[in-house]
Amino acid sequence: MSRAKCDQDRTYRVLATTAAAIADINAKQGQAFAIGLRNLSIGGQNDAVFSGSGFNSGNQLILEGNTPLLAVTPAPDFTAAGSIGGPFAVATPPSGQYTVQNTGAGTLNWTVSGPSWLMFSPASGSLGTGASQVVTVSVNATANAFAAGTQSGTITFGGNGGTATRTATLTVDKGNTATTITSDTPDPKQRFEA
Repeated sequence: MSRAKCDQDRTYRVLATTAAAIADINAKQGQAFAIGLRNLSIGGQNDAVFSGSGFNSGNQLILEGNTPLLAVTPAPDFTAAGSIGGPFAVATPPSGQYTVQNTGAGTLNWTVSGPSWLMFSPASGSLGTGASQVVTVSVNATANAFAAGTQSGTITFGGNGGTATRTATLTVDKGNTATTITSDTPDPKQRFEA
């Protein structure tokens, strides 16, 4: 029987494959647990599949190492407002900026998409372990044609490290529209002399 020595601690994301395994994870939150080599088999590059090791018999868990994890901050949804024809000012998040971060390991390849009246800069990228990228969300010229009312949609950040969503809401108001009224009827106080 071969033996292996772990030279350093590693952090893994644990994925449960059954409802019973999820219950095991919930019951053991915050606890350290050992993985015996007799229960360990390689499930893929830097992944390990194990069962037993202090978990209920028959439950199988997958440990993923070197896995990118997508995180997006801040939490508030995107809101903007303006008058018919624009311009539109972003209310939240501040400056219309979200930060995409790889809180896992390996390379995170990410994209962002949303309603046709929004634009994203940048709209995709790759991030190494711990790296982050600011994404600016703004209202594009498509919104200039909207009538008064509310438009909404979903902004989706996705990639090989999971997904995150934010609701996008655009409020279009009538604005201050001044109307000039002219009349061909003479003023009755006006005097005409022949």
